[in-house]
Amino acid sequence: MWGMMEQDLCDVCGRPATHFVNSAHCFNDGRLGSSSSIKLCAVHAEMQENVTAQATLISLLTSWRQLAAFAEPTDWVEVTFDASDNASADRLASDLKNGFGGNAASEEWPGGWVVIWRLSATAETIDQWECEGWSQRVLELARHNQCKLSGFALPARGV
Repeated sequence: MWGMMEQDLCDVCGRPATHFVNSAHCFNDGRLGSSSSIKLCAVHAEMQENVTAQATLISLLTSWRQLAAFAEPTDWVEVTFDASDNASADRLASDLKNGFGGNAASEEWPGGWVVIWRLSATAETIDQWECEGWSQRVLELARHNQCKLSGFALPARGV
């Protein structure tokens, strides 16, 4: 009985675990290299989500910066968010479009609701993002609307 209770404790602080996070590490050819899972309490799960979101935005901006010189005016960068429900998705889509421009829409997918935000892939747009400090504001809007940054897509050009 005691062993089972220990298994459900946060790997960081020892509080009761509320989240179980699995990650897989793959080789460049797609083969699974290793996988791991951790148990986290609500506090550490939120911290982990924030770190993951920041890392995703850093990856987006780094990749986008390399692509921007080759971007055509018709190329788009897509940033996606998972939403808990339709109302949350619609609110975030509206907030992104009104606050930063581009096109934003919510869609129902088999696993729930998703917000897809499209921005011009040009250097002018990423310059504006970086100069106006959009990253933190975008994450705050997502959190306020009970949504989570889930990824991004860049047009396959140039680099």
